[in-house]
Amino acid sequence: MLFCFKDDLGIAIGVIDTSADFYNDTKRLMFASMTYGLLLLIVTIAAAWSVLCIYGMNAYTKNTPEQRSVLALNGQMLSPTTWETVPKVLVALVIFSTTWIQIFTQSMLAFVAMYASATYYWSSGESGTGKVMEGLGVGHKKHFGSVALGSLIHTIIKMMEILLESKEDEGNAVSKAI
Repeated sequence: MLFCFKDDLGIAIGVIDTSADFYNDTKRLMFASMTYGLLLLIVTIAAAWSVLCIYGMNAYTKNTPEQRSVLALNGQMLSPTTWETVPKVLVALVIFSTTWIQIFTQSMLAFVAMYASATYYWSSGESGTGKVMEGLGVGHKKHFGSVALGSLIHTIIKMMEILLESKEDEGNAVSKAI
C-alpha cells in the first residue's frame, strides 16, 4: 500500500515541512491568535452578562412556598411568570451579534494568516518574511467591510441552519410521541 502512494507521501511530507517552516518563522501569528482569542473571551463574557441582565427584565410574581421557583429572596419565592417579548428579542439579538463577532474574528484571523503566508512564500526579497502585522493593518484598514459582510452572511446562514435543525428535532420528538 505504501509503495503505491510513494509519490503522494513525498508531497505530503513536503507540505508538512513547508507549513512547519512557516509557523516556525512567523511567530507573530501566535500573537494575533492570542489577541483575537482574548477579544473573543471578553465578548463572550459580556454577552453572558447581558443575557443575565436581560433575564431580570421579566415580570416577577410572588408564589407560595410549595411551588418550585427560580430565585429565592428573603423567604419569598420569586419566579418569572413568562418570558416577555422584548427580553426574548434582546436575547436573540445578543446571541446573533455575539455569533457574528465570533465568526468575524475567526475570519479576520484567517485573513491575517493567509496574508502572512502569501508574503512568506512569494516575497521577492528575503525569503521567510511573513508580514503578520502588515496583514493585520491591511485587514483592518482595507478589507474590514468585506470580512464583516462575509461574516454577516455566514452568521445568517448559521442561524438559519440552527433554527431548521431545532424545528426538525421538534418534529422528530412530536412524531415519536404520537
